[in-house]
Amino acid sequence: MLRYTYADAYERMQKLGGGLGDIGVKIGDRVGVLAWNSHENFEIYFGLPATGAVMVLLNLRLAPQDLSYVINHSGISHIIVDETLLPIAEGIAPLCENVKSWTIITMPGKKLADVKTKLEPTYSYEDLIANGSPVSDWPNMNERSAYAACYTTGTTGKPKGVYYSHRDVYLHTTAIGMNTNISPEDTYCQVVPMFHALGWGLAQAAAMVGCRLVFPGMYTLDTLDSLSKLLVEEKILPGPGCFPGPPSRRWP
Repeated sequence: MLRYTYADAYERMQKLGGGLGDIGVKIGDRVGVLAWNSHENFEIYFGLPATGAVMVLLNLRLAPQDLSYVINHSGISHIIVDETLLPIAEGIAPLCENVKSWTIITMPGKKLADVKTKLEPTYSYEDLIANGSPVSDWPNMNERSAYAACYTTGTTGKPKGVYYSHRDVYLHTTAIGMNTNISPEDTYCQVVPMFHALGWGLAQAAAMVGCRLVFPGMYTLDTLDSLSKLLVEEKILPGPGCFPGPPSRRWP
């Protein structure tokens, strides 16, 4: 299990921004993210939009025709995908009109050369960070420019995109942080899917106040034992009060 500090995370975010620029991601480009609730996804939440590109969160549970529609409709030109989700990516790749490249978040200790995939061209997420020059001067963008987009599940027709501006995200983060009374003494575990409505904004709010963050990675209804084990091992308690409720205080 990886453990690191906010300083470590920020350094990786800076290098991610530089690495994405090295492979041709520019201000205004739409970049899809097909990933679990992981520390890499947390880094993408900050390192990608800070470059001026627009993060488009992809619902891994959508049917292929709906997921490919989202990718085409939003104009995604690059996709970051977790290695465990490659079957989904490979299934929709022939339907995607504008995707130029794929960045793969590989399993810990695994090299891109060891990953078998039909996607091309591909890049390694960790290599982008290892080789990217840290961004020291983020672009000064209009606060109303797009930060990210989430799409509906298409229950009443085709999925519909909802775009969030940098201003939206900042104000929402501040509101969540103030109204949940979270503090640096809290531990927050990101259980809500990060592709769903920006994970309710709690990852950003927790970061804003300096909470200890825990990301469970991949889990399903069939593997809830792994999530339960994580909650116990990391000593995460349910927050008191009504929804959404503050995260837990850390156990002694």
